[in-house]
Amino acid sequence: MRGAATSGPRVISGADTFFAKFVITSAFLIGGGLMVWAVLRSFAAHDHLKSVGGLAAIATLPGTIWPLARLKRVALSERSLHVSNFLREIEVPLSDVSSVEEIDGAAYRVVIAFKRDTPFGRQIRFSPQGLWPPHPHPIIAELRAAVARYDLR
Repeated sequence: MRGAATSGPRVISGADTFFAKFVITSAFLIGGGLMVWAVLRSFAAHDHLKSVGGLAAIATLPGTIWPLARLKRVALSERSLHVSNFLREIEVPLSDVSSVEEIDGAAYRVVIAFKRDTPFGRQIRFSPQGLWPPHPHPIIAELRAAVARYDLR
């Protein structure tokens, strides 16, 4: 007789996380490199008016790509979160989660804060599944309920 099958962690982050984190970020970095090259060329040609606009565009580049670079892949199991930056994966018990919040209008929408330091810091951010998900996203309530089951306060 077969025993009950246990399922592995269920991915709750968006399928486009890898694309956003690496492909889009790489495209912005290549574009930024081309802007730096163009600005340096315009400085060399003494066309400072064009250079100022280029410098302004370059200055906004880190703020544009940083949110995408911070995205994590997140999977939920019965007792823990499995968090990955695609190079390393860690497991964080649900009892170590201090809060689950949603951010509207950003490249990411869910912020999970931890009670302790992890290799990824005291919080992680991820985009949940769905192209145009509802507000609030259903995963927020699901995560909060899962954390409440293991809250040992």
